[in-house]
Amino acid sequence: ALSSAGERCLHTAEVTGSIPVAPTRGAVGGAAALVFKRSYNRRMTSIPRNGDPDPGLLRRMDSRMRREMERAEQQAVALSARRRSLEDAAWEAVQSGSRVGVRVGDYETEGTAVYARRDLLSLETARGEVEVCLPNVDAVLVRPGGEPGRSVPREAESFAARLAVMHIYRERVEVIIRGGTSRFRGVLEATARDHLLLESPDAQILIPLPAVACVVRTRPPLPSRNP
Repeated sequence: ALSSAGERCLHTAEVTGSIPVAPTRGAVGGAAALVFKRSYNRRMTSIPRNGDPDPGLLRRMDSRMRREMERAEQQAVALSARRRSLEDAAWEAVQSGSRVGVRVGDYETEGTAVYARRDLLSLETARGEVEVCLPNVDAVLVRPGGEPGRSVPREAESFAARLAVMHIYRERVEVIIRGGTSRFRGVLEATARDHLLLESPDAQILIPLPAVACVVRTRPPLPSRNP
């Protein structure tokens, strides 16, 4: 009988066909090390045992092993990049304190990444704090620099969950619509199941949640109405 691991391998092969399944990050590094070890052992067996090895042979062996190791590392990096998601990139930006730019149509902002979870990325910018819905922006630009590990402790598990917390404090916000063609300003009164409710001097503004790309907090929150 096949083991459970063997059954999973067979099932994976049937689903993916001839396309190999990318290994985990640990497996990628292990693959590179294994290539180097096998190459090293293979070269060492060719050294004469009845005297000192030829210096020229050792130099050629060393050069060839270095090239093979470099190729293995390049393959490992390529495999890791294929498995990387937007969530992974955002989390890494927070851990490294990177400067992150976001583009949505004609709208562009840049700041320090301070929190990331699932589809949510929080930036601290010169204008205020920006909550970004990653799937709804045109592009994310990650630039090195900043203060590593400068993250903000939060409990929000998603973009919608973060907005649900913000409306409790009646945040005054600017909402950037997906595509960057429209922007709306007002007090965030409610985060409903499928839309945001903004209160402006002229009207109540209802915005479908799937249309929201960014929410910018440009001013301090208004006092809560709750006693």
